[in-house]
Amino acid sequence: MPTDFFLYRYNKNVRNIFTHILLITTHAHLYTH
Repeated sequence: MPTDFFLYRYNKNVRNIFTHILLITTHAHLYTH
C-alpha cells in the first residue's frame, strides 16, 4: 500500500532529523562546556 510506504518514509525522515538534532545538541553542549 502506498500509504504504508509513505508512513515508512516519513518515520525514517523524522528519525534522521531527530538524530541530527541530537548530535547538534550534544555538540553544542560539548562546545559550551
